[in-house]
Amino acid sequence: MIALPMALFLGTSLALLGIVIYPPLRSYWAIRNSGLRFPFRELFFMQIRKTCRRDIVNNWIQLHQGDLPVAMAALEVHLLAKGNVSTTTRALLLAKEKGIPYTFQQLAAMDLRGDDVVKHVRLMS
Repeated sequence: MIALPMALFLGTSLALLGIVIYPPLRSYWAIRNSGLRFPFRELFFMQIRKTCRRDIVNNWIQLHQGDLPVAMAALEVHLLAKGNVSTTTRALLLAKEKGIPYTFQQLAAMDLRGDDVVKHVRLMS
């Protein structure tokens, strides 16, 4: 008699826990599979702040693989400021490839002004 309500309670609890934890878990595994480390709790807080973890995580991994260690918080701040993280990342990788000494903050400022940062970097050389 007691087993059925307990089973329903546990099943419901596990389902709710899965709904809350599963989305950050996918991002966490993507980070781990790329050989990087990042605290899971920060991904969970990104979910609470309703930022697009997929964009941030994918661009963060690209930057680290391109040997450009930018803090994930900087990417999140740029995204929350309505900046385009993907184009800024692409421009920073292109600038490194061309030997132009730009920082993420410089390109993010240009992006927030409305400039096409990838075009700007292409025209620099």
